[in-house]
Amino acid sequence: MAEFKQFGLSEPILEALNVLGYSEATEVQEILIPRMKEGNDFVVLSETGSGKTAAFGIPLVDATEWEIRTPQAMVIAPTRELAMQIKEEIFNIARYKRLSVACLIGKDSMSRQAQELKQRCHIVVGTPGRIFDHIERGNLDLEMCRTLVIDEADELLRMGFRDQVTDIVGQLTKHQTILLSATMNDDVQHLINTIVPHNTLLEVASDNPVEERINHYGMIAYNDNKNELLLNYLESEMIESAIIFCNMKVTVNDVYNFLKNKGLNVDRLHGDRDQKDRTQTLKDFKQGKIRYVVATDVAARGLDIDKVPLIVNYDLPEHEETYVHRTGRTARKDETGKALTLLFPYQEKHFYTTYPFANSLEGIIFEENPAFMALQKKKRDDIKQDVSHQDIMKLHIKGGRKQKIRPGDIVGAITGISKVDASDIGVIQVLDESSYVEILNDKGRYVMKSLERRPIKGKIRRVEKAYE
Repeated sequence: MAEFKQFGLSEPILEALNVLGYSEATEVQEILIPRMKEGNDFVVLSETGSGKTAAFGIPLVDATEWEIRTPQAMVIAPTRELAMQIKEEIFNIARYKRLSVACLIGKDSMSRQAQELKQRCHIVVGTPGRIFDHIERGNLDLEMCRTLVIDEADELLRMGFRDQVTDIVGQLTKHQTILLSATMNDDVQHLINTIVPHNTLLEVASDNPVEERINHYGMIAYNDNKNELLLNYLESEMIESAIIFCNMKVTVNDVYNFLKNKGLNVDRLHGDRDQKDRTQTLKDFKQGKIRYVVATDVAARGLDIDKVPLIVNYDLPEHEETYVHRTGRTARKDETGKALTLLFPYQEKHFYTTYPFANSLEGIIFEENPAFMALQKKKRDDIKQDVSHQDIMKLHIKGGRKQKIRPGDIVGAITGISKVDASDIGVIQVLDESSYVEILNDKGRYVMKSLERRPIKGKIRRVEKAYE
């Protein structure tokens, strides 16, 4: 990897990068920084978490002159959160050049933004709708704007911003265009042909690609028990933090309320929340003040949050691109991560056909998991001390280690039963040919009857009351 001083950057920028802890350029930065300084148009295809913001932010700041009072560069982003994050990073890079960076996003004061644009403003970052509103009202002077960056172009198109992006480009005179995208499809190619026909395509292939750093899993939720399945996984696997994605705002609220009522440290993120609240949620999550965030896809793109070990697709996303960008919130900056998708039985075939690299979790993999063993010991001790658990039934399951049955397979099958959750399961013991599980809270006969038609490890097993 190259050092930043090799790119001929000014001393104030090098000093800012040193303060930010940027010691060496990532691959996309090494490729894009010197090329942007040449002034040509580029289309950049690069995976999420590769350092793209700094890759275009550094040369933008380097080329911007303090003396010019109107915007010299503009960055278009699909979501308010991403725009705010880009603004913050560019501002930090530009701190010793004393540049002013304006963030133009919806659900923020239009008049305050207009006032900011009347003063010295060097770089503008924003969402397409709000940027175009300011152009139409005459608030945004683009005469000196010489560089346009279109970030997350595939998501901008998916969200229906094609016409607004094209209209904004039409307001610029001679300028350099940098278009960045994590995926390429026909819509992206059409936009490229329209606004940057004479471009150089830069495909940045990582030596340690993100798809090889994420373990993908699917888990079947029977009888609409996704909430209990999710709770069981988070608690038993001792997940430190996770982003849980839902397709609809109403689902976000339902999952948030369920987890909060179960005592988890959780918050939510969707478009109906005030921008101030959304910003605070992201700040708290980054600082570790909250462990779990339930979100719609408003949070899926471009957010750079270090060390998120798990992404959960509570709902299977409608588009493959959405799956890529949701799961791209983990395994950032050469870290590893997990992506878990909760599926209804009818979705199973489609999921594994579309994402053949994903593995199946028949129940939760607890094998040799210290957290699970500690949970089992606690249950055993609680049962000994609590006389209210006299209504325990111990079940015998025909099948054990030789049939590759694990405790997690038994937990997954049982928690898939309606009105049964992890709190109804006691001690589990897996032997070579047999397994035993204690069912609490007087639900033993109900569970035994239900397991007669519910597979464990892909097969219906003989289940009966155990006699000692």
